[in-house]
Amino acid sequence: MKKTLIILWFISCVLAGQAQTLSLESDYLSVTIANAVPTAEFGRNDYLNAKHGSAKSGAMIGLEYIKSLNKYIGLGGSIGHRFNPYDKNKVIDTYRDNGISLTEFSSATYRSTFFWASLLYKHHFNLKSNLYLKVNAGLAANTFPEQSYKLNGLAVNSAEATALAFASALGVGYRYNLGKMALGIELIQMHTTPEFERKNSSGSDSEKVKKPMNTSNVTLTIGYKY
Repeated sequence: MKKTLIILWFISCVLAGQAQTLSLESDYLSVTIANAVPTAEFGRNDYLNAKHGSAKSGAMIGLEYIKSLNKYIGLGGSIGHRFNPYDKNKVIDTYRDNGISLTEFSSATYRSTFFWASLLYKHHFNLKSNLYLKVNAGLAANTFPEQSYKLNGLAVNSAEATALAFASALGVGYRYNLGKMALGIELIQMHTTPEFERKNSSGSDSEKVKKPMNTSNVTLTIGYKY
């Protein structure tokens, strides 16, 4: 009887260890929803500096898959779409303060679609929760918005411009498991600096502009655990 109890105890320990390993090494498919706050030049307003983006806070949505290689390391991929409105009122005020008339201003939004590869390093508090460091690298398809306005009474129209650029991100996150579901939050700093060729509406004139489009994101994740 004593030997039987010892054997059963040993088997239960093995099964518990396997269950723990499986739980710690779970894979995730997640939907992500974030705000996107412009940082550095992307959010600044200086009509003499072409790098300044005059962008407002926007949002980002995405889909992410993470494959756990072991209980510490995860690899994955994701796609996300970010948009940031153009702060035309602040631009108009800046020009006015410098004695320049800028009227009838209309602008679309900045847009970026990111294609990421991700590397995670995880620290597990228990079977339900973990803290992780995430590094992303990939490409961003960026769009500079179409704009039209009158500058000192002269009509100006700038066509939409697109550019592909390298993108990177660094952040930390926390995930909590609820059965097959997982909820999480991430703090992410995103970087991409595309070079746009901006043309007027007729295409007769153009200029190349490097535009840093960096944001700080607070991301909510809703995942399904495999």
